[in-house]
Amino acid sequence: MKNIIKYVIIGIVLAVLIVSYFIYLQKNPATSKTNDTSTQMSELDKVLTKDFSKDYPSTPREVVKWYNRILMLYYSEELDEGELDSLTSQAMALFDAELVENNPKEIYMTSVKAEIDDYKDKGRKLVTADVADSEDVVYETVRGDDMAYIVGHYFVKENTSYSDTYQKYALRKDADGKWKILGYQLCDQYGDLLK
Repeated sequence: MKNIIKYVIIGIVLAVLIVSYFIYLQKNPATSKTNDTSTQMSELDKVLTKDFSKDYPSTPREVVKWYNRILMLYYSEELDEGELDSLTSQAMALFDAELVENNPKEIYMTSVKAEIDDYKDKGRKLVTADVADSEDVVYETVRGDDMAYIVGHYFVKENTSYSDTYQKYALRKDADGKWKILGYQLCDQYGDLLK
C-alpha cells in the first residue's frame, strides 16, 4: 500500500512538472522567433562591423565569400538607407581601385538600389550564394599583375520557379598583397563567359 501511494505522489509531481513546462512554452513562443530575427540581424551586424583595413580576407575565395554575404543581405533583408550605404561601402572595400574609379560609390549605390527593386518587382529571392572550391581558383600573371579567377554560383527563386546563375570574378592582387575584385561577368557553370 505504501508503494502505491509513493508511486501516485511521484506521478502527480511529474504531471505537474510536465504541465508547467508546456504552459511556460505556450506563454513564451516568441523565444524561437526572436532568435531567428537576432540571427538575421547579427549577420548584418557582422558584415557591417567587419573592419577590412585590419582583417582583410587572405584568399580570392574568401574575398568573394565576403562579397556574397553582402549580396545575400542586399537581396534578403529590408535595409534602411543607412544600412544600404554601409553595405555598399563594405562591398567597395573589396573592390580593386580601378573598379572603384570606374564605378564610384554614388553610381554603385544607385545600381544596387535598382537591382534590389528589380528583384522585388519580379518576386525574386536570392536563396543561396556559393563560391567554387579553392582548388578551382585559376591564377595567372597578366601584364605583370597577379590575377585570380573564381566562379560564384547563385540559386534564385522567382515566384514559384528556381534558376541557377553563375558569375566569374576576376581579382587582382594590389600593392599591399590583398586580393581585390576587379570585375565580374555572367558565365556558365564551367566559368566560360556568356556572350
